[in-house]
Amino acid sequence: MQKKILGLNSGGPNTAAVLLVDGKIVYAVEEERLTREKQTRRFPSNAIKAILEFSSMELEDLDAVAINWNPAINLEAPNVPQNQRARYMGEIYSQIPYHLMSLKSDNLSSRSQQTLHFLDNSKIDIHYIEHHMSHASCFFSSPFERAAVLTTDAFGEKQSITFSEGKGSQLDLIWSQEFPHSR
Repeated sequence: MQKKILGLNSGGPNTAAVLLVDGKIVYAVEEERLTREKQTRRFPSNAIKAILEFSSMELEDLDAVAINWNPAINLEAPNVPQNQRARYMGEIYSQIPYHLMSLKSDNLSSRSQQTLHFLDNSKIDIHYIEHHMSHASCFFSSPFERAAVLTTDAFGEKQSITFSEGKGSQLDLIWSQEFPHSR
């Protein structure tokens, strides 16, 4: 049976969705391509609908959803720069399931922070991935069996730079520098 994972970039600019089937990218689209709203921060509902239509799937057919941030990491640190906007606080845990439910509200029996349960007894597990590991995961689509992976951007949850080792199906963090990088 094929493993179907929906990846989401949500909570920042350029929201997007991607469908992976058995680890291979099948369809990916940024929300702005469908709404024509440049660098939109809106939840990628249209992107998800396009993916489901393209793949002739329903939301319940997915095995998991992966989110490119882990908001739990900063719940204890309200003064981190990204926490000064509500989108990066703990309510992201309820926003993701809420937006997914709105796509399928006629078939939903209950919800939790990490799993959506449907009336037909299917469920979708929701995984929150650390931001820099989300970037570093590009290793898995590379032709390399082993690689050094450097990720650098303004900041993830707390980090501005990570150095990881990719080997086979593993990605291990070797070193990181927390924001602000100049300390």
